[in-house]
Amino acid sequence: MDDKIVYFVGEVPNQNLSAYHQACDLFLFSSKSETQGIVLLEVMAAALPVFAIRATGVSDVVVDGENGVLSSDSITEWEENIIAALQNPAVLMKMKRSARDTALLYDETVIASRILERYAGLKTRYEAERWRMLRLNRQSIKKGQESETKRRKAYLPIH
Repeated sequence: MDDKIVYFVGEVPNQNLSAYHQACDLFLFSSKSETQGIVLLEVMAAALPVFAIRATGVSDVVVDGENGVLSSDSITEWEENIIAALQNPAVLMKMKRSARDTALLYDETVIASRILERYAGLKTRYEAERWRMLRLNRQSIKKGQESETKRRKAYLPIH
């Protein structure tokens, strides 16, 4: 098979996507309205750098020049970026490694660990603030009791 040919295969069943991703050199993404970038993470998991239009969602995942390339929707700019990457295998390999590393940052166990760390931090801060408020409350009650005792002594009749 000639390595300079682009094939448009149409719809691919989900169970076959990984094999198709593995056969690619890079992933082209032209959506201007992707909001979550899940497809980007899926292809990055297959070590595919993403060449995409700079847009919301895409810019959250693709780091220009590291794990892919962001550009305007200019066909000329896209063409130049793709050709430059394909003509520089060292840069393309670096982007592939970085793409894979990016996908690993979004692994479910990594995300779950981060969430647990955040909750633990919130719990610690909550407990510290609660302890501080209880201490202030006790001090306030004690001062109030001392003031009340002084007030009563001031009004006690002298015999």
